[in-house]
Amino acid sequence: MIDIKVYFFTDNNGGSVLASRIAQLGFEPEFINDSRLLADITSNDGMFNILVVDLAGVSKDRIIRILNKYPLPGVLKLIIFDDCSGTCEFYSSGNFLNMELFSRPIDIRAFLLLFEKIILAEKYRRLMRLISREAEVRIPRLEELVASGSEGMLEDDERGFFIRIIEFEKRILEEHRNLNDTIRRIALLRNNEYMELKDRVRAEELLNELRTQELMDAKSVINAQESLLDYSTKELLDAKMTLTARENVEELGRVEAIHLHEELKKLEELNKSLEKRIELLQQDNETLKKRR
Repeated sequence: MIDIKVYFFTDNNGGSVLASRIAQLGFEPEFINDSRLLADITSNDGMFNILVVDLAGVSKDRIIRILNKYPLPGVLKLIIFDDCSGTCEFYSSGNFLNMELFSRPIDIRAFLLLFEKIILAEKYRRLMRLISREAEVRIPRLEELVASGSEGMLEDDERGFFIRIIEFEKRILEEHRNLNDTIRRIALLRNNEYMELKDRVRAEELLNELRTQELMDAKSVINAQESLLDYSTKELLDAKMTLTARENVEELGRVEAIHLHEELKKLEELNKSLEKRIELLQQDNETLKKRR
């Protein structure tokens, strides 16, 4: 049986939520606040350590430099990046069994499922390694017993019993090799799944870029429509001002016409009064001429 220890190197609320979900599986995460504490993580046959790195406020290059500084052999590293592109050199073939890369946003359900499968595979792998070591120790001794039995020191039934034990141990070794092959195939399969996931992420990024471009185009159309509407509104205001000016001119002209008509009327009355005075003066002049 092995003990499992989970370490969390995180600086954001998403990492804390993920740690709480892992705690629900029966593992108590230990949080790390300083990269120098990574050097204290050690691995042995009785302890399986898992390091989850989720640093949203740290650049991808700096995270890679930190992990290269503290390689932590034998420790499984689950690393969460904003974008996993450009990590091919960092995620080499030698890291298939002790490193997994993820992109934000994390699918917590898929992450926990992978987490459980990794732990189960590690338990089987270490169990088979223990059985293999015990078998390697026993086989030489049993072979010595069989050899000595062939010299007459053991009876046939005892020799047959030990032969069956040897065959059983050999089958265990064969199963161990098969398990290792299966683990390697699983690692390759995970790598293929990672590449497919990377392609899907890239496709989603392209789709998001297309949607963003569509939104920008729609925004440009809206801005153009708003500009046209503003221009139409300005033209409407100008037309309204022109109409108001015309009305004012017409009103002014009507008032001036009324005043002019009144002036003409006054002048006509004045002309009539002058004509009457002239007639009276002519009459007076005629009267004066007659008197002479």
